[in-house]
Amino acid sequence: MRLANKLASQIADEELNTAVAVGESGYNFAIKLAKDCTKLPMTTIGFSREREKRDLVSQDMQCQEPPFLIDDLAVSGRTLAVANDYVTPGARGVGVGMLFKSSSTRRLIDITDVRAAMIYEREGGGRPPINSLASLQNFPERSQALAERYFEGSQAAFCDAIAQAETRV
Repeated sequence: MRLANKLASQIADEELNTAVAVGESGYNFAIKLAKDCTKLPMTTIGFSREREKRDLVSQDMQCQEPPFLIDDLAVSGRTLAVANDYVTPGARGVGVGMLFKSSSTRRLIDITDVRAAMIYEREGGGRPPINSLASLQNFPERSQALAERYFEGSQAAFCDAIAQAETRV
């Protein structure tokens, strides 16, 4: 709940009133912030080792006013960028639980207002292969393996942040 609370302090009530959760794990995270948020389903139709090259689709969503997109995690920014292509009008801003520290991630999201409860980076550079907070919580052995491989010296802090996210419903 800590990540949700931290992000909630950065989002105004009027923005939460227009919240659109991106994908299933994004929805599980977003309902901690906005109980009445709308879910925009995301489907991967083409996998790629490089996250930013995945083929994603959704369904067109008409909103009365520009929505505020919420997701649990942004690594490459691809999911949020595709989500924004499916909402009309385009998003006014984005809120994420954990944001990978990268100028290319922000550039790919292509929305100026991006807020995050936590910004993380991988020591030594490169993008860690993290899919969603919910999958890391449901498979703690995967979370531990990622922590050991990509967050040397910070494994406990990484696993604690994942556990504290409370994306499960």
